[in-house]
Amino acid sequence: MSKSSHLIKAFKGWDNSLKSYTQPPEGMFGRVAIVQTGNVTLRSEELDFEFTVEFDDNLESDEAEIIAYNLSKTTIQELKNRNSLTITAGYKNDTGVIFSGNIAKVKTKWEGTDKVTTIIAYAYVGGSVCRILFLL
Repeated sequence: MSKSSHLIKAFKGWDNSLKSYTQPPEGMFGRVAIVQTGNVTLRSEELDFEFTVEFDDNLESDEAEIIAYNLSKTTIQELKNRNSLTITAGYKNDTGVIFSGNIAKVKTKWEGTDKVTTIIAYAYVGGSVCRILFLL
């Protein structure tokens, strides 16, 4: 008669049935995002960032907000007002430009141990950006 508890016997039985995986998952369900401006390219596979792009049919310029985490000082210095900016997004090999415009505002602040950089950009309207939006 074995002196092991039922719990110990159950764990020993799991050893053979559990599989380990050495390959990490590739992003969130294959999502890909790239933000490009000037000499800066942010890739979702390499950096932690999120974005929101407004789409509507009014006469105001559409707006994009990009929040990037822990960018280097050099990268932040390259994010200049009025620089053109594009966001390309999609899944794996099926991507396309979902926003094209100019940077209107860049702000960096510390949140705990993270350096958070927020980029506000406005889309092109009729081939150019609405100039009134740069008076922020």
